[in-house]
Amino acid sequence: MAEKRKRISRQIWSRSGIILMVFGLVMCAVIAKLAYLQIANHEYYKGLVVNEITMETEVNPERGTIYDSTGNILATNKTVYLCFISPQDIIDYVEEATAERAELAADAAATGKEFEDPTMTKPFKTDKGEYPAMPIAQGISRFLSDTLDVEYEKILEKTAKNGRRYEEIKDKIDEEAAKKIREFIDENDLTRMIYLRAGSIRYYPYNELASHVIGLTNADGVGTYGLEAYYNNLLEGTSGRYVTAQDALNHEMGFEYETFIEAENGYNIVTTIDTYIQYELENQLNATVKENLANNRATGIVMNVKTGAVLGMATSPGFDCNKPYELDELSLAKLEKYDGSEEHTEDAKKLAANAVKAEEKDLDEESEEFAAKALAYYKDNRDELTSQAYTNKKYELIYAMWKNKAITELYEPGSTSKIITTAMVFEEGVVSPTDMFTCVGALKVDGYPKPISCHDHRGHGTVTYARGLQQSCNPTLMQAAFRLGEEKFYNYFERFGYTSITGIDLPGETAGLYSSWKDFSHVSLAVYSFGQTYKTTPIQQIAAIAAVANGGKYVTPHFLSEVVDDDGNVIDEYGTDVKRQVISEEVCKTISEILEDGVSGDGGAKNAYVKGYKIAAKTGTSEKRDIKDETLRVSSTVAYAPYDDPEIAILVMVDEPMGGVVYGSRVAAPYVSKFLANVLPYLGYEPQYTEEELATVDINVRNYSGYSVMGAKDDIEGRGLICEVIGEGETVISQVPAEGSTVTKQHGRIILYTGEESAKATVTVPDVEGKTGEAAMRILVNAGLNVRVRGAKDSQSATVISQSVEAGTKVARGTVIEISIVHTDITDG
Repeated sequence: MAEKRKRISRQIWSRSGIILMVFGLVMCAVIAKLAYLQIANHEYYKGLVVNEITMETEVNPERGTIYDSTGNILATNKTVYLCFISPQDIIDYVEEATAERAELAADAAATGKEFEDPTMTKPFKTDKGEYPAMPIAQGISRFLSDTLDVEYEKILEKTAKNGRRYEEIKDKIDEEAAKKIREFIDENDLTRMIYLRAGSIRYYPYNELASHVIGLTNADGVGTYGLEAYYNNLLEGTSGRYVTAQDALNHEMGFEYETFIEAENGYNIVTTIDTYIQYELENQLNATVKENLANNRATGIVMNVKTGAVLGMATSPGFDCNKPYELDELSLAKLEKYDGSEEHTEDAKKLAANAVKAEEKDLDEESEEFAAKALAYYKDNRDELTSQAYTNKKYELIYAMWKNKAITELYEPGSTSKIITTAMVFEEGVVSPTDMFTCVGALKVDGYPKPISCHDHRGHGTVTYARGLQQSCNPTLMQAAFRLGEEKFYNYFERFGYTSITGIDLPGETAGLYSSWKDFSHVSLAVYSFGQTYKTTPIQQIAAIAAVANGGKYVTPHFLSEVVDDDGNVIDEYGTDVKRQVISEEVCKTISEILEDGVSGDGGAKNAYVKGYKIAAKTGTSEKRDIKDETLRVSSTVAYAPYDDPEIAILVMVDEPMGGVVYGSRVAAPYVSKFLANVLPYLGYEPQYTEEELATVDINVRNYSGYSVMGAKDDIEGRGLICEVIGEGETVISQVPAEGSTVTKQHGRIILYTGEESAKATVTVPDVEGKTGEAAMRILVNAGLNVRVRGAKDSQSATVISQSVEAGTKVARGTVIEISIVHTDITDG
């Protein structure tokens, strides 16, 4: 028996040992695995845990500011807010508050004390009225609906979404609304239910000013047009990160899990744009578009000819950078004309055909069956298709409105390019200013079936080359180009930049359209000489003109001046980029003298005249050969000043003027004149009047109120003006014109009133539009009015095209009437 017990005991121990050994091995394996997980792969699994409990929030950088050359802000950021709610926190609060209310109600029943219902909001006020206490969800919904103008039912529906902690109510909320929401949150202890998240949107303080240059950003703040796009990598900055951790109850955990990587703001850029110059340029473009009924917009560029700095660039009409999807008046008119038109119907039918094509891929589009199905589809879905076609047209107009005409659209430059041809032939010495050329109204060119005409079909007769250029004579330019020859002309054509883009720092610059050297013929030489049958962009054209103005150097047009950080440190700057010397300085001076002589004399560009300044200018009018309507024209003028040491050049191009006049000398030159008259004094250039100009110089009227009559009279007459005194008093009570008015010295009259009893006499403004400037001045002066003349030099032959006060208006005697006069007898090729 004892032996048997020993045997059993040994078996038990043996089995136990095996079990312990197996258990030990398992424990070792578990320990090894734990060691592997917690030591060898500690960082890996720690990362997984941290990822589960942490929340990463992107910290957006501030986009850089865009400045003009004088420090004015063109584009910046505006703080806005996103409002969202946490429905789950609202639901949790209501459940907790309901339980608390039950306890408070029981206690109140026992003690008879009143209690504040935790499930209700406090009474609150909004600008829409005062509201009583109400359930939390309804109170939140009502307040946010009234404050943010969002539908109440939609907000209330969102408050009931179980398990949701983020439901957006509205984005891009301004500071005023955000302040009301903060106060509402604080007053009702709703910090875990309603949230405001600050953000920023791009803001353009000047709205439309320089819109096509500054451009746009998209909803994500990325530049998509203009400088915003071109310099997006500088402006956008680098995002940061903020990492926080929460436990299972959504409570924030310790700082050891928090990480903050600061965002790096974008750089600021200082541009070459001058806000005043840009403003004046846009004023003149808007005026010519309105007055000459430009059907396809107008564009203008102002450039420093020595540095290439673009001081102003505009397309008219512009658009509001803060509301880029709102159509301008011209585009709206086109959309209204489209609505219900034959084109609208045809576009809707095309959409129907596309829909059938998508469904019936094997059906022949030329078959009668396809046509029948497309027509049936159109009839069945007419309203939807016409609506879609209308929307498509609207966005087509929006995208067209955004296009910067100065760099993206091509045109034939016409006679403004005669400056370039002149530079070529003078530089090569094959023509001099005094060489004689004959124009009989047209010139027969070998290889072309009929004579190529001059804009003046009567012919200019035999004239010097200088005179031919001033009168924009096509045969003179063609004959000069023939002396130069095809090869040399084409080489200069390349050197003046017509076969390559300028490299301006804006996206989307279009290359010109021109014949290759292989296809360049004798006929090409003839028509290229006066700017026809090749196409360029306005920026290419003004860059070429600037090379003549600045002494022969081709410079790169640019907008960037400096890149600076938020502390004002200059990170980078852009200097003048001279690509090449195209022609000599002597040739440039000769051309400038010829052009200025034409402006101050009787050349084709004399409507660009500015009293007291020497302007070099050339006008041009070109056909639109790729459009069926043969009457459509492009009218333009280029000018630079001062002619003997030019600083700025301006180009104005008006596309499809429909007001009855198409010549650049009428549609563009007068507006160039007005621009330069305002901008040259701003740039510090004092007028230098000739003796003839001094007789008609403008004089600013001083304030004589309170002066003695004798003292005022002496001052007025000492300035070369006429003084008329009304009344018997010894002190001036009032005057006409008022202080700050401008009168012409030649006929200027100031009327002084010396007593309260001396009523101001009134006169009726006569109609002087269409009369010569001289006749108009005589009529207005005889009527007892003052006159200020703007525009052309020779008032005897120039015609009044507008007057500042409408005919028939009764005004005080001595009131200043401003008249604009232009030469209407000019044509240009």
